[in-house]
Amino acid sequence: MKKNYFYGLFAFMILSHSPKIWSQAGLKKIIEQTDEIYDSQVAFDKLDSLYKNANIQAETKINLLQKLVQRSLEINDYKQLSAFSIEGVELARTLKKDSAQAHFYKALGLSQIYSHKPEQAIETWKKSAEIAKNGNHRYLEATNYNNIGGTLIDLNKFEEAEIYLLKSIDLSEKNGAPSLRNKVLSFRLLATLYDRTNRDEKASQIYEKVQVLAYEMADTNLICSNLIFHATLLKDYGEIDGALLKTREALRLIEPYGDKNSLMTTLSLFSYLLSVDGQFEEAFQMKSKLYELSVEIYKEENQKQINDLETRFKTRELEESKKLSDANSLAEKRKKESYFYLLISVIAGSLLLFLTFFLFSFKKNAKLKIRFQEERLASIIEGQEQERSRIAKELHDGIVQDLTVLKMELMSNNQIQDTQSKLDAITKEVRDISYQMMPVTLRQLGLVKALEELFERSLSKNNIGFEFQYFNYEERISEKIEVSVYRICQELVNNVVKHAKASSVSVVLRKSEKQLTLVFEDNGLGFDLNRAKSGIGMASLNSRIDLLHGKIEFETTENSGTIAFIRIPLD
Repeated sequence: MKKNYFYGLFAFMILSHSPKIWSQAGLKKIIEQTDEIYDSQVAFDKLDSLYKNANIQAETKINLLQKLVQRSLEINDYKQLSAFSIEGVELARTLKKDSAQAHFYKALGLSQIYSHKPEQAIETWKKSAEIAKNGNHRYLEATNYNNIGGTLIDLNKFEEAEIYLLKSIDLSEKNGAPSLRNKVLSFRLLATLYDRTNRDEKASQIYEKVQVLAYEMADTNLICSNLIFHATLLKDYGEIDGALLKTREALRLIEPYGDKNSLMTTLSLFSYLLSVDGQFEEAFQMKSKLYELSVEIYKEENQKQINDLETRFKTRELEESKKLSDANSLAEKRKKESYFYLLISVIAGSLLLFLTFFLFSFKKNAKLKIRFQEERLASIIEGQEQERSRIAKELHDGIVQDLTVLKMELMSNNQIQDTQSKLDAITKEVRDISYQMMPVTLRQLGLVKALEELFERSLSKNNIGFEFQYFNYEERISEKIEVSVYRICQELVNNVVKHAKASSVSVVLRKSEKQLTLVFEDNGLGFDLNRAKSGIGMASLNSRIDLLHGKIEFETTENSGTIAFIRIPLD
């Protein structure tokens, strides 16, 4: 009885001071409640705080990432949009959720568009569409085709754009009501395409069709944007009366709706058309409204910034006040409980001392053994790197220099061309060996530049295309980790070149506060993971990653490419 009583006291003391951990059901409820927050920045901050601090299971995390992607887009934070989209793709792939994976790829394409990388965005949306097609998610597939078509119009690739827009319309019609808005948007883009390729009559017919559908949907934004595009078309080929009619209708709908940016665009076009038509008095009135609206928007933006600053200051002031009050209450409470906790601490300390002494001898040997193995492995790898550096230096400073001198002597003595060619080949081979042993770029310029050089030398040389992206890597990390990550990539590149028969490689390097993540993907033959575990290359990879307390996971089957997920802690 005494023994159980002491254990109960000890457990109570530990649990009463443990931090609060949210249940997964509680987290899901909090995440869903953010949908009711009108201010996108406030909603994003709350979601981001949960993401950084809460203990989240994978199923809940994927929902949280979807919300963060949506709010990142709303607040125009495209760097965060890209980072959360990439993490979402990885997690959705691991959980085999094709719909979520297609959704995150679609969001990643949007971040690439806003980063002025339209070609990359198109390739990303094609990936998303392919995943959606395989999973029979027609809505996602159609919206990706719509995005691709619109971007191709901006790139003046009209024939290809028309193909994708027609595919989007066809799929949307098959999907019915859930895809009605996407169908109307694709029709509107198709009308713009016909306008730009001088098929005015066809464009005008589609604009009229879109107008009917938009009114049926009661979608004010879509109605007004279509009216403005149609009015611009009519203006361009001289139908000022028709353009005025469309613009006047758009203005009537927009004014009570409250969308000031759309109202500015409409007023600008309307005042211009009135001036062309000779209605100068009304044109002047519209320009006056346009000026007043511009001033109003400017004042609102300034006021919004002032309000944000005031809100942050007041929030900070309230937080500090609450902290002070909580600290005083806590101090009073601890004062009253001090004698009780002192007694519990003495009892618990005695128990811990006894248990520690009992377990010490058992754990000591195990820890020493593990430490010895880690130090031995670290010593071997460090010795290898030092030896590589020494050999590289001797190759460069010794043999390469001697070969160069010999080459010069041969040239001065007019020796035969064949011998000189052989010397050139030998010199190049020795330089390549020296680079493989220890590239100068890694020491001097860091991991990112060294990896770019590695992919260029090894992949491009073998006609293998590659894409390398990195995020949050503004500052260098420890040399030990940089060298290890470089060697890991070197091993993966060698496998691609020698065995995979791949035509392209994609690499993403991302550094967060606590870990470094590397995703290495090729479209090659893949391999049998169980058979590869016994190979020297796999053993070398695992040794380096174990030494850094990291993890490596492969997603591969034969003839379907390979993806390596590598995570290395930085603390």
